[in-house]
Amino acid sequence: KKSGEKVPVRLSVHEVANESMEPIFVLYATDITQVQKAEGQVQLLRVMREWSVVPIVGTNSAGIITSFNASACTAFKYQPNEVIGRNCNILMPAGMRERHVAAMATHAQKSDAERHRVADWVRHETALRSDGSTFPVKITLREVKDPQTLRVEHF
Repeated sequence: KKSGEKVPVRLSVHEVANESMEPIFVLYATDITQVQKAEGQVQLLRVMREWSVVPIVGTNSAGIITSFNASACTAFKYQPNEVIGRNCNILMPAGMRERHVAAMATHAQKSDAERHRVADWVRHETALRSDGSTFPVKITLREVKDPQTLRVEHF
């Protein structure tokens, strides 16, 4: 900066031709201070999610599991590689799976405003562990828009 303060920058070099078609190189420097702050905040949120004592299961809008924290591993008796990429209904007893499929179909037909209202509720349900045992859970559905990937996750 003019003040002498140092700032992080992203440099890119582009080759262009001048009037006599000789190659010249143009260096672009972009201040990435805000980008780094945002990336730091995203990383902090990821760490907080991973180390939360609350089991957190992230899914996309299709119900596919995208994240599974350490507490979820303990509660559901699955490792992340066993559930990430699979439908979240593997964590539900059979009767709840059918209700979930119907609710997802209804949810998909709603407007963005209607979906946003639904995506902030709490319910008490029964969950299914990998060993087939069930346990009571309090489910909080919260919609989070990831600005980097435009992915919608539900927790």
